[in-house]
Amino acid sequence: TLVGVGASVAMTIVPMTIADLFFVYQFATMSGLFMFAQSIGAFLGPTIAGFLVDLKGWRWMRWGNAIALAVNFVVVLFLLEESTFVPNTRGHSDIKTKAKEPESFYNRPYILFTKDDEPMDIVDMNRLMTPRAPPRAPEPSLDLPPEPKSLRERFALITNTQRPIKERFLAPFVILISFPAVAYTALTYGGTMAWLEMMQYIMLTRLDSLPYNYSPQEVGLFNLAPFLGHLLGCLVVAPLSDRWIVRLAHKNGGIYHPEMRLWITLPAALFVCGGMLLFGIGIAQVSNT
Repeated sequence: TLVGVGASVAMTIVPMTIADLFFVYQFATMSGLFMFAQSIGAFLGPTIAGFLVDLKGWRWMRWGNAIALAVNFVVVLFLLEESTFVPNTRGHSDIKTKAKEPESFYNRPYILFTKDDEPMDIVDMNRLMTPRAPPRAPEPSLDLPPEPKSLRERFALITNTQRPIKERFLAPFVILISFPAVAYTALTYGGTMAWLEMMQYIMLTRLDSLPYNYSPQEVGLFNLAPFLGHLLGCLVVAPLSDRWIVRLAHKNGGIYHPEMRLWITLPAALFVCGGMLLFGIGIAQVSNT
């Protein structure tokens, strides 16, 4: 449970960052690069562990895991910027932070107001630009974004926004129930990860006994097969998904719908299910002989 909680935070921060930095037609490619980097640890880690067990004994597998987690903790602690992004509003004359009625909603430091008196959540927006017509100009122009934050602000350990924690905590569950496409994607991804863990468990418990009698090093090498499949999916299918949604959006009059990406999962489901069946049937047939 604790591992899942920690992994969910990482799996959330990366897509949010990608959504802030890249265009919609680049989301899948960037997410694929992240998944590829993650697969290096997920699949090559057990491979390295097999060699480590053969060379140093099984206790060193735990020591190696502890060393890797400690190094990762230090890197994240000192190099990861604050994930709660609050844009710098200094130097914007059109923004006033004075709260307005009703105080129950508007009297919050993360709610700002433009000249049109419309509330604006500065935590969720990517850039703070307000239209303003300069003197003797026929068309309005945009203010430049505020200056970058200082290093102390970017690497702050805690950023107090006084936002309602309960609503933010419950929001993902509401989205999961409200949008069938989100629920479908979550079930698909969660089911794939569950079956992957099951396959790794079967390899660890069956391949070291008769009729295989593989060593830990040889069992670890079996993880190269899913790593190559993951490599193909991340570096080939992900850019294909971006090209696919651009094509569908052109056909739809330039309007993009997130559900357009779900078409790619149909052939992927066939390949994933076929691979799991081949693995399971192969293990069962050899074990029965």
